[in-house]
Amino acid sequence: MFIHTSVVNKSIIIKCFKQSVLLVCTKMTKAKTHYEVLGVGTNATYNEIKSAYYKLTLKYHPDKNKSESAREIFHEISEAYDILSKYDTRKQYDRTILIKQDHDKIKHKYKYKTKHVSQYTDKLYTSSKPMTKIFDFDMWLKLHYSNIANKTFEKKRKDKSEQTNVHSIDMDHHAIFFMITLFTIGFYINKCIENYKFEKFKTERKKKNK
Repeated sequence: MFIHTSVVNKSIIIKCFKQSVLLVCTKMTKAKTHYEVLGVGTNATYNEIKSAYYKLTLKYHPDKNKSESAREIFHEISEAYDILSKYDTRKQYDRTILIKQDHDKIKHKYKYKTKHVSQYTDKLYTSSKPMTKIFDFDMWLKLHYSNIANKTFEKKRKDKSEQTNVHSIDMDHHAIFFMITLFTIGFYINKCIENYKFEKFKTERKKKNK
């Protein structure tokens, strides 16, 4: 009875964990970027970002707008401006967006299992908020180029194996050609010797008959 209950509880925990991971992935996919929050393009200048932030704060500041949704929006606006107004954090965030898009393409193409998605996301991100996470670019480079290096090594190994096979076949062909040539020369020499002996025999026989 105890074992059965443990197995059931374990399966329920695993199921809930998978659902939680899927929910987090869904939120990450649907979440707005900081550029979208401020209503500016990804190539916006600092002055454009500052102007958009100023206009939005006038609209959603808690002192002027008491609604709960306005408070959440104001928090998102402040967080977006805090990152996009600084050169270093904006540069890192832009990398985050590009790599997130690349990750989504790969995930859509190969359909990773939930466990792999969870491990990948846990390693790459250092925050818990959707689309406000700062991407661990060094970790991504390590994982990305490690995979490329493995593929390159495998390709080189395969190419080397094919070259070895081709070289072996060429050596076999050369050996066969050499043997045929040697046999032909030997046959020709032997034929010449036999003809010489036969002509010599005919000459000696004629001399005896005379």
